[in-house]
Amino acid sequence: MEGHFFRLAVASALVQSVGNLHFGPEVGVGPAKEDAALVAEWLGQVEALAADLVALRPHREVAASVVHADARSLSGLV
Repeated sequence: MEGHFFRLAVASALVQSVGNLHFGPEVGVGPAKEDAALVAEWLGQVEALAADLVALRPHREVAASVVHADARSLSGLV
């Protein structure tokens, strides 16, 4: 389970700051970066995720469910 946490942090860092994606009215790809501080960005994401888990700890007993569906067809699911 812990491995998923760290992979999520890498994915988040790649999309938000390390990669060359940019978000405007649509997703675009910019020029390749010469260098990026992946480890520092990853560690920042790990710390943010850990802080979120601590903040949400009081709500750990709240029931939740995951629905695999198309967001354009929510009326039959809600």
